[in-house]
Amino acid sequence: MSNEEILQQRWDKTEKTLKQYLAKFSSLGSDTMDRLIEIFDTMDITYQDLNKTISKEEKRRLDRRILEWKENGILTGYFEYLVYSKSKITYSDLLEIMIYSAYAEQEQKEQEMSKEIFVTVAKDIYNQALKEIPVKTKKFSLTWEYIWSLLWIPTYNKKWDEYLKLLTMLNEQEAYKQLLTYIQNKKSISSKDLKPLMQKQMNRIICINGDKYSGVISDTCRQLGNKIYTDPFKEEKGLQIRFIAEMDKRTTKMCESMNNMLFYVNDWNKFYRYSEIDKKAVLYTVKGLEQGINLPPINNHFHWCRSTITYSINIPDADILAEYNDYKNLKEELNIDIPDTLDEYAKLRYNKANYIDELKLKREIYKDYVRNIELGKEGEKTSFQKYYDKYIDSRKILGTVTGDGIRVGDVSTHAIYKMASRNISAKQIINILCKSKRIYDTEHGSLIYTIDDRYKVVLTNTEYHNIKTVMKTRK
Repeated sequence: MSNEEILQQRWDKTEKTLKQYLAKFSSLGSDTMDRLIEIFDTMDITYQDLNKTISKEEKRRLDRRILEWKENGILTGYFEYLVYSKSKITYSDLLEIMIYSAYAEQEQKEQEMSKEIFVTVAKDIYNQALKEIPVKTKKFSLTWEYIWSLLWIPTYNKKWDEYLKLLTMLNEQEAYKQLLTYIQNKKSISSKDLKPLMQKQMNRIICINGDKYSGVISDTCRQLGNKIYTDPFKEEKGLQIRFIAEMDKRTTKMCESMNNMLFYVNDWNKFYRYSEIDKKAVLYTVKGLEQGINLPPINNHFHWCRSTITYSINIPDADILAEYNDYKNLKEELNIDIPDTLDEYAKLRYNKANYIDELKLKREIYKDYVRNIELGKEGEKTSFQKYYDKYIDSRKILGTVTGDGIRVGDVSTHAIYKMASRNISAKQIINILCKSKRIYDTEHGSLIYTIDDRYKVVLTNTEYHNIKTVMKTRK
């Protein structure tokens, strides 16, 4: 199968399941909207009443409600704090408590529906893995506890249920502010008024627009699917997976640089891939598969990733042909050894250690080289091979501790270009950093290290002190 066919098969049932639940989530949002309108109409208060203490009758009604919320298991966390944090409850407090109760009930139903979705997706992807894995393996028990342990929201560093509670707090605050505005302006409220807010809040959970799926449920399903595909088999020795990026205009440079890379599930992987933070290829060393590094979703910066992995490590003919042609067209520019035929290239790619890794690294570094030529000054041009050698040489500088105790974080591609064009070695730069004292450039906010007025190194004044440029001056 082609990469496109693998991607389609991987997420086919996931997308069908999400479509089935879209109407249920929309209905849930409508129920909450109706509940908010009911709360607003029932309270019937003015803006001046908000800071007044509620009546004894209203307090008794609230107490009965609290008992119901306890019995239903929704009076927990922040909601429980909201109810019991004040000895005297004002109408403003009562409004917020009642609004929160509506969203707490919604959260409880969201938990139930999301559990059904996650179990369905997990079973489907796990069964795909069993069919595709090239080794015999015992069947794994997909309990809800195990599935739940894999659910993680990286953007908030929270478990799934913790994230939903945060979402409930956010939704409640938005609704509370909007209802306060209507009370202040002495306006009535209708479904037409609340519909945009409810739609925005529901889109955070799930949104389907044609073939585009978004919202935290959809994103988490893909993340869960990639984990379920590999986690039960993470102890298998020698097992490899292949990274597949969905290649279109939305594909990040990070995923593009990893497309078709091979990784061991239970062994060390050493590879270069593009880093969005560093704006260049960066060396990674990781044991097995680590989410964010070589298991989607990929970070630096974090984004909800559409990529996946497969146990089919042989690249489809069309993809390997495109890869082969790409390297063949850059053969002279990259100074690389590319065979004359596709078959010979395929043998080298799969059988020669580090062959494809070196090609990919050179391809990524070449992009930086071209960009620096475009930005560089006339007369400072250098060959790509020289630039590449300096890139490898520059890795020696990483982690250097300067004479005044500053640890070097990284070396910019601009600095590497200057090292190549000015014949400055990593050893010379390390010597400068370790033996000289810094000068603070207040105009540019940079730290400058210099020795004998001949060589200068400029570090950014940041937490990691990345090297910006290097200079060779004459007396």
